[in-house]
Amino acid sequence: LGLLARLRAGRDTPKAVADAARRLARRDGLSAREQQLGWAVTAEAARKAKDYAAEIIAREHLLAQSREVSLDKRLFPLSADALWRAYVNYAQVVGNREQLLLGNDRAWFASAKAAGKRLPVKVRAIYALLGLRAYGEADRQRAHGMLVESLMGQDGGIEVVRQLYLEAPKHFAKPTDAPVAACRVLIDQAIADRNLALASKLQAGLSEPPEGTNRVVWRLRRAKIFILGGEPERGAQALLTLLGDTPVLTSDQSDRLVQVIFDLQTVQEHRLAIAVLERLLERVGSGQRRRELLYWTADSYAAEKDYREAARLYLRSATLLDPKAMDPWAQTARYQAAKALGQAGLVDDARGLFDGLLAVTKDPARRAVLRRDRQQLRLKHAAEE
Repeated sequence: LGLLARLRAGRDTPKAVADAARRLARRDGLSAREQQLGWAVTAEAARKAKDYAAEIIAREHLLAQSREVSLDKRLFPLSADALWRAYVNYAQVVGNREQLLLGNDRAWFASAKAAGKRLPVKVRAIYALLGLRAYGEADRQRAHGMLVESLMGQDGGIEVVRQLYLEAPKHFAKPTDAPVAACRVLIDQAIADRNLALASKLQAGLSEPPEGTNRVVWRLRRAKIFILGGEPERGAQALLTLLGDTPVLTSDQSDRLVQVIFDLQTVQEHRLAIAVLERLLERVGSGQRRRELLYWTADSYAAEKDYREAARLYLRSATLLDPKAMDPWAQTARYQAAKALGQAGLVDDARGLFDGLLAVTKDPARRAVLRRDRQQLRLKHAAEE
């Protein structure tokens, strides 16, 4: 703080303060807060000294630890936009020195490649400039990808990326403005932070999986993020699109798809779940999987209070393999059908199912439940009459 006072009062040169503050920030035995104070003074002094490389290093340290240590914003008005500005300023210094012209993106990329790992700050500055000002969209996306990759290779890099692309409103006003490379790493971070709404927004800009990724699994994950992030319609549409353009799903992929449909049911979006389940049913001929899909579709109809359709589907699930089946699955489906029929006011039909279940059920506890439900059905019907 003494160095900051001397800087702002003009008692020491910006370069002298920047050098002293940088030495202080790197001193052993300091607390995280003391280190951050040192880097904050370094950043301000380096900017005034036009030592943009030193400013970049300081600001990257500040952003990397910004979640752990919060400095007084009135004293240190720090921002991710300031790091973008420092990147651009330093890249322009490099460009003037190497006679690189804006618009000649190939020459800028070549300069960054030549610097390699020896001069990471120079490399990141060039990629930042190209990400913002390269002539073609493909080159801008490429540059952002390389900037993200470089930052992710250092301690706290994910937080620097998060700040640069989500907390720099002058450059990226909203999450959907972030480039593809940033979105891909920030989605995982948002999920880890349990910020599924942010993950959903970031995912909206990604239509294709990264190279080497299982396409179907990636698309299922994308739909899941939409659903749990508050955009269930978009998630359901993603599932329908997947079913429309994927002729064959493996058993594992089908299981994963069903789990995402369960997410729709969990968030009470049963009409959307029904739409996806019915599309999936069109692709499943017979067997146990069809029984399961019929049952889960019935669950959603019951949740929508369409009890007649729910009962019909529960009974189809129970009798699909054998009209007289009384295996555990069939018994469960018949039980749910009986309850749905009761809700629909079809008391005699419901009672008949309960009687059939009682005839084959041996377990005393389960028989007690069936008798209780049958009795409640009778009492409800009597009260309504």
